[in-house]
Amino acid sequence: MKQNSEKKSDLHLSVSIRSFRSEKVAFLVQNILNNSDKTLEIYQSLKNNYPIYLTRDIKLAKKWLKEVSKGTERIGIIASSGAKRLRSEGISVKEKNFSCRLVS
Repeated sequence: MKQNSEKKSDLHLSVSIRSFRSEKVAFLVQNILNNSDKTLEIYQSLKNNYPIYLTRDIKLAKKWLKEVSKGTERIGIIASSGAKRLRSEGISVKEKNFSCRLVS
């Protein structure tokens, strides 16, 4: 049976279809984790389209989230699976399975 198709490698979707609108956000996170010199430049290009707040102070993060949320909009915090010290702040992470408690 002959197929009526042709493979075009230049049409490959190298970005997840779920995150095609936020490819630059993923790039920003990668640069933050790598402590890159380009981090600030990438952030500047995104700050008007994505509400991003980076801090080491959990209380400031929660305050900011509450200030920028609208109505019944769900908000949350992403934490490393190794951030066990945040349990006292109400953020529960598990060793093997990452979880994040929403702050609302």
